[in-house]
Amino acid sequence: MKITFIVSSFQQSGPGNVVKTLANQLLKMGHQVQIIALSNDFPVYSGLQPTIVIETLNFDHKKISTLMIQKVQSKIRKFQPDIIHSHGLRADKINTQLTQTRVVRVSTSHNEPFRDYPADYHLKGWLMALYQIIQFRRLDGVATLTPEMDEQFNRLLRVHQTQLIPNGVETVPTAQTHHGMAQKKRSVCRLGVVANLIPRKRINQIIEAFQSVSTLNLSLEIFGEGALLTKLQDQSNECVNIHFHGFEHEITQIFSDIDVFISMSKAEGLPLTVLEAISANKPVILSDISPHRYICSQLPAGSFRLISSTSELSKTINALSEGKLIFNDYKDSFFKKFSDRIMARRYVIWYQKLLKHDERV
Repeated sequence: MKITFIVSSFQQSGPGNVVKTLANQLLKMGHQVQIIALSNDFPVYSGLQPTIVIETLNFDHKKISTLMIQKVQSKIRKFQPDIIHSHGLRADKINTQLTQTRVVRVSTSHNEPFRDYPADYHLKGWLMALYQIIQFRRLDGVATLTPEMDEQFNRLLRVHQTQLIPNGVETVPTAQTHHGMAQKKRSVCRLGVVANLIPRKRINQIIEAFQSVSTLNLSLEIFGEGALLTKLQDQSNECVNIHFHGFEHEITQIFSDIDVFISMSKAEGLPLTVLEAISANKPVILSDISPHRYICSQLPAGSFRLISSTSELSKTINALSEGKLIFNDYKDSFFKKFSDRIMARRYVIWYQKLLKHDERV
């Protein structure tokens, strides 16, 4: 098969990382892959196989123009794919506007539109969510990331239009540490946050909880950049055990430099950083939201903590500080469900099913 991916921009973010991982695995399985990025917003192409066809356009990331559609059509016409797979609202709109025939068009929903868009954009977010559903209904299929998301889209889209395909990640190689010994191996146990510094990630609550307990034997390592960086630094400037690192580090180094992973995010699709933390054998402390609950349902008891409030997070951090919180190790069965190979295999089966049933092919 020949698969074209359309992304708004190929940045080191959730959709970009999913496309990179999926493209590499599809290539290993003998398929041909093209990636079209609509905007040249500091793309991160490291880690992509050299035989993947990469087309980077340079359009305004807030607009869709006739020229943009024509440029994308030109690139696709040369490649002649069987599948056009878009990621993101703008890319989905482009996918529905292309005039290519004898091709199957699909998307992956990386969020729950009626929950996540309003959380980030308020009233405008409701309009964006409605617009997203309209675009989805014009496509041949939409991949969903969790059972709850799949159930919701089944009510909003056409019959049999959705397919549940959870994200998958490569195993992150790090020095393996038994969870129960994490805080005893070093004089300081390092709690880690890996996220864009935006309100939805609620990193301010993590800092607040960390500062509320005696943490002389703990440190909080924050890997990320974003609009809230200065505000978060000001919030934590009196705490010498909180460190900001930016996004310059390789993922292997990040997860080698932390002992316990924390996410208090308000909303997610199926967060790759959580899967990467688990693949690196790091215990996780997560906010009690649907995607986190789905991930934890696949983990052995005692290998995670679900947190519903800042006060509960404070108690958990305090238990870590006092050496009273011991995490169990993960089982290999987790990686059989969320590995990059399994994700790619599920997409190929779905692509082939859609091609088989599409009258135009």
